[in-house]
Amino acid sequence: MRILILISMLLFATNPCPSRAADISDDRYVEGLKGASKFIRALKEDDKKAVAHLIDYPFEREFPLPAIENEGEFIENWDDFFNVENTAELIGDSEPWVHGWRGVAIGHGQVWFDESSGKIFRVHLRTPAFEEKWQKAKLIESSSIHPIAQKYQEVLVNCFTSTKHIRIQRHGEDDYRYFVWPKNSRTSIEPEMSLRGEFRMEGTIHAKYFTFKNGGITYVLSSNHSEGCGGDSWCLDVSKNGMSMISEQGCAER
Repeated sequence: MRILILISMLLFATNPCPSRAADISDDRYVEGLKGASKFIRALKEDDKKAVAHLIDYPFEREFPLPAIENEGEFIENWDDFFNVENTAELIGDSEPWVHGWRGVAIGHGQVWFDESSGKIFRVHLRTPAFEEKWQKAKLIESSSIHPIAQKYQEVLVNCFTSTKHIRIQRHGEDDYRYFVWPKNSRTSIEPEMSLRGEFRMEGTIHAKYFTFKNGGITYVLSSNHSEGCGGDSWCLDVSKNGMSMISEQGCAER
């Protein structure tokens, strides 16, 4: 899992200032618009292979479901994303919108295309078949970890520093929990740390911040928005009474 998929669904599905493709003269959107056109044509022709060819792999899914690695796997999981109802809706609302830095989208932000490659990098459609599969996968995974971390609603971050394995889970509305194990240890053992905290987003790029406190020590895990993380998915900052102890330590998902 490389990103907060469910949170990003909300971000990418809404945009206060989208523009119709016809209003955009910037050449950087050409490939994205081509990709959208190919996608709608493939849906109309029920050409699953053509749709699968447009996907940017690996295609991430909600944890603990593994990423879809190739076109064959995407076709095998087709019913998780598309059914008669949502396909008809996409075809009926197929005019693409340009959403600035986010890319090109159709279906009110349900399917997103990279502006430079035309590939599909995000699909927000989830069918009842997917929901059933995801719930079963969560039950199996949850039963394998230490009881203190079980019964989560979703795993939002699952990353590794040089020495630690960090998981952030949501256990209810605004109930964010931070678990830490030694790197490469089993999650079935009791975590070294278990904290409750809060989540916020900032700025036009929607940088994500999780903050947890343990006495005078504050742990902040943020989405990678600086070069200090070395290209990793997340940055870990630890401070004590306002004084930095660890700054911009990369936490890589894998």
